[in-house]
Amino acid sequence: MAYYDNPFGAYQHANKTKSHTEQIVMCYCAAISFVQQAKEAHIQGDHATRYELIDKALSVVRGLKACLNFDVAPDVSVALNNYYDTLELMLVSAQCEDNKEEICDNIVDNLRVIQKAWEDINQKELNTSDEQSDESNENLPPPANDYDRKDLHI
Repeated sequence: MAYYDNPFGAYQHANKTKSHTEQIVMCYCAAISFVQQAKEAHIQGDHATRYELIDKALSVVRGLKACLNFDVAPDVSVALNNYYDTLELMLVSAQCEDNKEEICDNIVDNLRVIQKAWEDINQKELNTSDEQSDESNENLPPPANDYDRKDLHI
């Protein structure tokens, strides 16, 4: 069975192959996608699909909120908890208010700002791990240059 056929299998695969920050970025991507699709469903008058997609976005936000660790980083956790509370209210209002398209756009804009922050954190983590990897490889000899140019598939 493919990973994408089984949500739990997909989660297990991502948990083994992606860093925690990459997983968070992926959650934000999913939430953004759900909200954008919900907006399109609203425009097309498909209210049932809009409701389901907003519900999926709510599930992502609630999942992110459930993963907050108030013991490790209390200030950041409190700030993110408040942010997620606000997002939940905005998502619920996207179901109830008349200006659904505007609310969806506002939600996506908000999600993208925080997603970008997590991408920056992830990049810093990758750079740090690369530096540590370089330091641990200092005593290794340089790689051999006995390759043929056609092996590079240029």
